[in-house]
Amino acid sequence: ISLQVFLSIFLILLFFGVLQLFVLRLPKTKVIPMLIGLVYTLFGVVIFLTAVEIGFMPIGFKIGRQLTQEGSGYIIAFGFVIGMVVVLAEPAVHVLDRQVENLTEGTITKKSLLIALSLGVGISIGLSVIRAIIGFSILYYIIPGYLISLLLSFFVPKVYTAIAFDSGGVASGPLTSSFILPMLIGVCSESYTGNSVLSQAFGVVAMVAMIPLITIQTLGFRAIVTTKVRNSIAMRRILDEDDEQIIDFMYEVVVMAEKEKATKTKETTKKKAVQGKTKQLAPNKLEMLVTIVNRNKAEFYADYIQSFEVNMQMIMQAEGTATEAMKKMLGLINTEKAVIFSIIQQSKINEVLDSLQEKFRTIKDGKGIAYTIPLTSVIGVAIYSFLSNNVSAVEG
Repeated sequence: ISLQVFLSIFLILLFFGVLQLFVLRLPKTKVIPMLIGLVYTLFGVVIFLTAVEIGFMPIGFKIGRQLTQEGSGYIIAFGFVIGMVVVLAEPAVHVLDRQVENLTEGTITKKSLLIALSLGVGISIGLSVIRAIIGFSILYYIIPGYLISLLLSFFVPKVYTAIAFDSGGVASGPLTSSFILPMLIGVCSESYTGNSVLSQAFGVVAMVAMIPLITIQTLGFRAIVTTKVRNSIAMRRILDEDDEQIIDFMYEVVVMAEKEKATKTKETTKKKAVQGKTKQLAPNKLEMLVTIVNRNKAEFYADYIQSFEVNMQMIMQAEGTATEAMKKMLGLINTEKAVIFSIIQQSKINEVLDSLQEKFRTIKDGKGIAYTIPLTSVIGVAIYSFLSNNVSAVEG
């Protein structure tokens, strides 16, 4: 084992040395820590593979065989539980979770992603155990599973689809092949002989790579449905609201009395009467955020701005009006633009403008312009509550 690991790392080191000599030319202060890291990697991989050969594989085989003798229900339940737990021990999973949470700035939390992965791996191993006991082709899982994941990709945000496919590869890590696969071989050894053992046991890694595609995209689909249902309830409340309350952001809230309804004859007539006025300060002021970006980045920026508790947005296509001489002078190529209008709380303006400035600076072909226009007033308390993200007030 030590020789195999040394040869593998030596090839990586050799390739790095060639790049360092002719391309990278990194200073010694950076090269030395890398070499120390390779030494740690060498010892770590040797210890891990030794533990796999001595401990994980024999234990996994023994557990699979013993629980199958106790009854099918035991091994299926154990497979589901061990699948949920084993993903927590995969180092790459925690690296991915942390990167996703940082890159999405908390929109997709580490906890939600870890729960989706745990459930996905648990279900995949449970289904693999059922297949090993009954004995049918893995194609009955693979074909419908990938069709479902591809179908979901048309309805969920692109970021969930990208994370789902990466998560599938991360979840099927070394612990899956070193512990779960021997366990499945132990299960099959109780029911099959010869090549049938391997044909029914193998395929669990494919299942572990596939099911997270579905669970994580389902997480994204749930987020979309929840948002749409919440907004639908809020909008229905707004449309049913019958008030003349004027929310003045510049100075005060002028509250007009509710309408009086009177029926005098069979032909119903409605009369409106203003009974009085009361004044109070607006709890949250609103502004309109105008963002101008390249048309191919409009969907990305709209989704990003929505994460700042924005409940109302509108995207309009636009075209640059600069002359050919001006475009050449300024180096402008793409004149197809999109204008995103967003109603946002005044308290979040500085945060969203700073974040957009960072995106404009770092994202390829993602430059843009963003500015705000103060709103003077809004008519209707329900509309104001919806726009200021006070959804509980709207639904109440």
